[in-house]
Amino acid sequence: MSALPFQRNSWLGATVDVLLASAVLGVLWYPALSVGNELLGSPLTPSSVTLLAGTLAVGSAYPFVAGPWSLGRLGEFCFVFVVAVFALGIVGTAVVVVAGLELSGSDPFPSALLLGAAYLVAFVADIWGPQLFE
Repeated sequence: MSALPFQRNSWLGATVDVLLASAVLGVLWYPALSVGNELLGSPLTPSSVTLLAGTLAVGSAYPFVAGPWSLGRLGEFCFVFVVAVFALGIVGTAVVVVAGLELSGSDPFPSALLLGAAYLVAFVADIWGPQLFE
């Protein structure tokens, strides 16, 4: 009977890891898929984009739960990505205001540019930055 709590903790821990990795990966997948869909002229409905992002998030959680990739490193990547989106958004807004540019709210290109830059910042920080939760 002593193996039962260990087995319960094992599957419970793995389930929590899958849920956490899926949630974080959903935060990373959804913006790219949503803006990519807008850039392509919205061939998918918003609910299809959400379903695709959720499916990709759960499917891509495997390397973080059973593979060699660290959940801490994924969390750091997501944190840097979110901070980069806010920081680059503020910088981009300042540039638009100072330059006197007018942007259409329906044009997805500025959002794509912002997200691409944020993903790049997060990737560079992941590769060359300090790994705090490795």
